Amino acid sequence: MADIHKTSMGKKFYEKDIPAIMLQLKRIADALEKENTLTEKRLKMEHVSFVKEQRSTRAGTDYRTYKTGKDGQATTIED
Repeated sequence: MADIHKTSMGKKFYEKDIPAIMLQLKRIADALEKENTLTEKRLKMEHVSFVKEQRSTRAGTDYRTYKTGKDGQATTIED
């Protein structure tokens, strides 16, 4: 069994099959890396959209306009 590289099938395995497997593994790794890059970009864009949405939502509900009455008390102006 230690001399498998000396047989014709062993020689084929080491000279053809192993390099082919390595090539396919590299293709898989490259595809995963590309997918991860695209996913990271998509998540960043979704995060930016979420933050903008939250800011615009808060801006419409959290801030009120006040006016000061004759007695010096602040009152809310209703739209």
